[in-house]
Amino acid sequence: DRDIKVEIRWGEGNINLMRTEAESFVSRKLDLIAVSTATALREVQRATSKTPIVFWAVSDPVGNKFVESLVRPGGNTTGFSLFEYDMCGKWLQLLKEAAPNVKRILALMSSNNPNLAGWMRELESAASVLKLEVIQPKLVDAGQIEPAITSFARLENGGLLSLPDPFLSPHRKLIATAALSSRLPSIYGLSIFAQEGGLLSYGIDQVDLATRAASYVGKILKGAKPGDLAIQRPTKFELVVNTRTAKALEITVPKTLLFRADDVLA
Repeated sequence: DRDIKVEIRWGEGNINLMRTEAESFVSRKLDLIAVSTATALREVQRATSKTPIVFWAVSDPVGNKFVESLVRPGGNTTGFSLFEYDMCGKWLQLLKEAAPNVKRILALMSSNNPNLAGWMRELESAASVLKLEVIQPKLVDAGQIEPAITSFARLENGGLLSLPDPFLSPHRKLIATAALSSRLPSIYGLSIFAQEGGLLSYGIDQVDLATRAASYVGKILKGAKPGDLAIQRPTKFELVVNTRTAKALEITVPKTLLFRADDVLA
């Protein structure tokens, strides 16, 4: 017997905009703030230590000091984590399976992303096992994305990995198009990139994760304390292969990879 008003804001990968919206929400004394991505969560937590927060699609919440522990988050924050850093190995293996000639990787992520150090540490480790060179350009604004891709493409046997980052998502078509025109096999953590022309994507089912986060919103609105609700990990993953892009790159995707795919874009 209660009405719930939901207000939605999109941060556009812009930290200043996220900060402004977070401060606006807190000043209006909302009952709860639901937030996606580590970059946005950092701004919301900076704005309030009292308003309940439910996050989803956030990597390494303990390492980033968003919560005290996975089992007992403490404070006013709980939610659903995104990827573990060891996903880097999976992404590199899938890209090498589709494009065995790849010898060096361009890793895209904003230099302002709080997860950058963790991702790069694991990526370098996984790349060394596969004897791959990793190049990570400094990205602080969108105008640097396409030049970074075209400059990297001058090197032989390159491939592209776009790491999970709200800064990159609004520019997914630009990234996928630049990778294709530069003839770089590419892999992404979000399926929306493959839908825009990326070769491969492997990552969480975001709808499933958001739905599970909604269950925590309901519990807190009914009286549960965020700090008592354990952090949950993703349980559903999806592999997408874009065979149109593979054809344009003159890549023959192995049948074993196509068989494992949840979605094949033809």
